[in-house]
Amino acid sequence: MNRRNIISASIPVAYALILLVLASCQATVPREVVLYYDVPLTCMEAPDIGCGPAAKPILVELQKRNEVREAWLNRTGTVLAVVGNASMIDSAALTETMEQFFKDKNMRATRMTDRDELNMLTPRFREEGKWYRGTLVDLLSVEEGRTIARNALGHIQNARLLSADEAKAIRSDIDSYFEREATAVRAHGERITSDEQWYAEMINILAKHVGNERAETIRKFHEEHMAR
Repeated sequence: MNRRNIISASIPVAYALILLVLASCQATVPREVVLYYDVPLTCMEAPDIGCGPAAKPILVELQKRNEVREAWLNRTGTVLAVVGNASMIDSAALTETMEQFFKDKNMRATRMTDRDELNMLTPRFREEGKWYRGTLVDLLSVEEGRTIARNALGHIQNARLLSADEAKAIRSDIDSYFEREATAVRAHGERITSDEQWYAEMINILAKHVGNERAETIRKFHEEHMAR
């Protein structure tokens, strides 16, 4: 056999070996089982985002379960995604686990099975800023806190307890504070400050711009307004 014939004969063999290697690699990659559920976890105060305080205990508890590897909430708080662990080779066992979980929690959740909806969700699943896993859902809590603080500031300004310039300066400080809180969540993996600490810091920001006496008057007005 001459050199040309040897080379020609070896090409199909090499191609076959490449296909075998690729098939072997694909066989070692486990198929991921992901279930999506329609859930009512949207914020009342910030209806465009999910409610971090409501979602966090659910996500944390799910991730502690042997059947679950990951639990995520989408940004709007309307979809909960659950990724099965390596032992989950099909969706049946994971579905059973989730149905019992929702039943125990008395939580409304409907599994999403519409192919068009799933085709829209799957390509962007886990995308940063669109999905939040476990304790990182606290980033939505930070965003909700800023929205609540900004809304309160708007009510106070409408009551003419603040000038436009004062409200603008306070709003800037509020945004800066919650940006630092978001950075802290990313650094620690979860929120490390309480609602009480947030509220106290808002009062401190207010006092910085209008003085303690006016800040106290505004605080009382706000709390009376919230109690109505």
